[in-house]
Amino acid sequence: MTVITTAYLSADEYRALSGLPAAEIDKRRFRASLDGLYISLDRFDGTLGGLWLAELESDDAERLAALPDPP
Repeated sequence: MTVITTAYLSADEYRALSGLPAAEIDKRRFRASLDGLYISLDRFDGTLGGLWLAELESDDAERLAALPDPP
């Protein structure tokens, strides 16, 4: 089982952390659903420009396991 955690920051938390040195990632997320699959597609810009990352989610683990590997 994979656990995915998302943390949302308050404005104060963001301000406190944004001043720290970091490697920044610039991306935009697109979301869709199709036949019970939830699709997230990330388009990266900046130093990772040209990279796309797709993520599929479903409550049916067997269905996900049966998906073919991408070419």
